[in-house]
Amino acid sequence: MNKGKNKAKPNIDFEVLYIGMCDAVVCTRLSIEEATSRLNRESPTGISSKWRFDGNGQAPCPDGQGKTHYRFSC
Repeated sequence: MNKGKNKAKPNIDFEVLYIGMCDAVVCTRLSIEEATSRLNRESPTGISSKWRFDGNGQAPCPDGQGKTHYRFSC
């Protein structure tokens, strides 16, 4: 029996995976505009610049649920 190994995450539309000093990674099936807005609302940077997605740093989520990982910077 597989005890938690390779267990898919529940069906979540938006999840913050990582927040660093100047970058953040989210896993989402929302549009990039909606994801950017939600990240800035739920996890503001704390400085004058907001989180932004520059078009680089995206990859399909390995959980097989059709989501994408996006890397944001501030």
